[in-house]
Amino acid sequence: MRGLVSLLSAFRLFSRIPLPLGPWKPAHLRLAMAGLPLVGLVIGGAVWAWMAAGQALGASAWLVALGPVALPLLITGGIHFDGLMDVADAQASCTDAERRRAIMKDPHVGAFAVMAAGLYLIAQFALSAQLVEMQAAGPLLCLAFVLSRCSTALAVLFLPRAADTGMLAEQQRQAAAAARPVAIVLSVATAGATVVLHPLAGAALVAVTAALLASLGPFSRRSFGGMTGDVAGFHLQATELALMACLCALGLGGLL
Repeated sequence: MRGLVSLLSAFRLFSRIPLPLGPWKPAHLRLAMAGLPLVGLVIGGAVWAWMAAGQALGASAWLVALGPVALPLLITGGIHFDGLMDVADAQASCTDAERRRAIMKDPHVGAFAVMAAGLYLIAQFALSAQLVEMQAAGPLLCLAFVLSRCSTALAVLFLPRAADTGMLAEQQRQAAAAARPVAIVLSVATAGATVVLHPLAGAALVAVTAALLASLGPFSRRSFGGMTGDVAGFHLQATELALMACLCALGLGGLL
């Protein structure tokens, strides 16, 4: 029971979904990161339901496309999107890793963060509008939200951190020995389900996810001295956008 509560604590940390899990305890962090893909499953399911309902009601592509953009932000409270903006500001500073980490901790929003957020949302909306035209994209888009969180969970649990302070450092310290195998099992299961659902498109989505995860280690070490919570959020958002772009490319190529 305690293991289940710890796993479901991912919803308390990474979403606005209220669950009756009782008072917060540090022990809840033991499996919370491994449970991050479960949050993605709920988000993906909500997006898929929105798209299916919109298409059934004959809503415009623009209205239906609002779901994949707005629902993840509403459900998560923008916790990962904040990382995207912070990393954009830090990267634009063109300074050393220590200074970049300091910029990410600064609560103020810089011009580059605003530009990155605007461009991201425009790109996501455009890709979503294209995916609305592809009937087969709904289930795969649902799993894309899970894949991005599987990748992020693995990154947090396995990649070295930049500092011994912060949310990510606390998550790594509190993580139970079972967190890594649980995250691996959920990731393999998600990858397998994606490929079974659509062998070609599923394999492409898994390959894109794996490639971005493989590049995250060198990127985080070079730019920030290791992983931080903001870098994890940036990676999640970048992976989601890349997977949406992959689906659009497959659809436009007649492979979906």
